[in-house]
Amino acid sequence: MKRLKFIAILAFLFIAGTVSAKSDTTLCVQDTTHLIPFKSHQTVILGDIITYTGHVHGSVGEQFTVDIDDNGVLRMIDTEIDYEQDQSLGMSGGDGAWKTYLFQATKIGESTITIQEIFRGEVISERTITVIVEEEK
Repeated sequence: MKRLKFIAILAFLFIAGTVSAKSDTTLCVQDTTHLIPFKSHQTVILGDIITYTGHVHGSVGEQFTVDIDDNGVLRMIDTEIDYEQDQSLGMSGGDGAWKTYLFQATKIGESTITIQEIFRGEVISERTITVIVEEEK
């Protein structure tokens, strides 16, 4: 009987958590725009989240940097790294990953994002993307 009560409580918490998670996501709906590296201009809406993802591999020397104008149009929120292999303690190698920069469009205007690909300390390519932030229509 105790086991049945435990299962019922567990099911209730699971359902309540799922409903709560769904209601939270509907309250803060924001569009996400993934920057296209070979496009020179992209338009987003005020409040949108903008991402850029590139490949890094520290032990090989593969890196990239992403810089934005300091004009308040875009604000860097965070960076995330998604490793291709398990990063357990004591495991060597396997540090290849996808690194994502997250920005938010905070002000109407234009901002330039500069992306540099670096290999063993040397810049091998550089490109810029102009992000135009507009009001929602």
